[in-house]
Amino acid sequence: RCAHSLCTPCAERIVARHGGSFVCPICREKGPLAMASELRWADGSSAGTSVKGSWGTKVTAIVEQVQALPAGDKCLIFSQWDDMLSLIARALSENEVPFRR
Repeated sequence: RCAHSLCTPCAERIVARHGGSFVCPICREKGPLAMASELRWADGSSAGTSVKGSWGTKVTAIVEQVQALPAGDKCLIFSQWDDMLSLIARALSENEVPFRR
């Protein structure tokens, strides 16, 4: 996954130039617009993610990766910090992702 940082207006121009497909201008990887990290609107809000809530980049990335799993697949999330697991649990819950702790 590319994850290069782009501003949202630039990323949208790239998609328009490539007939609706996103091609990273740095590494030339093709994929969904969401693969570019740090997409932001002019007001500073996040773009390119379907994650509900403002969780920070790490927790948002975890939720995105879990949401991208094929239906029925499972994963384990480890953390050295119990507070981080609590935060991830809240983010998964708000995004209607079933989990056990």
